Amino acid sequence: MLNVQADLRRRLAAALDPVQVRVSVPAERPRELVVVRREGGGQVSELQDGPGVGVFCFAQTEARACAIAEAVAQAIDALTFADGYEVKRMDVMRSSPDPDDDSPRWYLSYTFTTHEPR
Repeated sequence: MLNVQADLRRRLAAALDPVQVRVSVPAERPRELVVVRREGGGQVSELQDGPGVGVFCFAQTEARACAIAEAVAQAIDALTFADGYEVKRMDVMRSSPDPDDDSPRWYLSYTFTTHEPR
């Protein structure tokens, strides 16, 4: 099965450079950060997975956090069947201020159907 969490982190890091893309928020959060986590889903068949993925986009301003979220959405929209992504559905895209310090943050949620690309 395609490790969608790792694959998306790798692809988004390339698409969003110099924005850091990680699996968690480090103790000293960078000014701009994207966090990608698998949030659920399950195996669809022997060849397909159905992961749910959440993406948090942190920045210094609401406008910049939104712009990063839009860039994430464009990068995910560009994924193809050949990349291992059969179905890509955005479930949520919204402002979601960080509960710890109320700093600007946007959240995207996706449901995918994936397979291991050849």
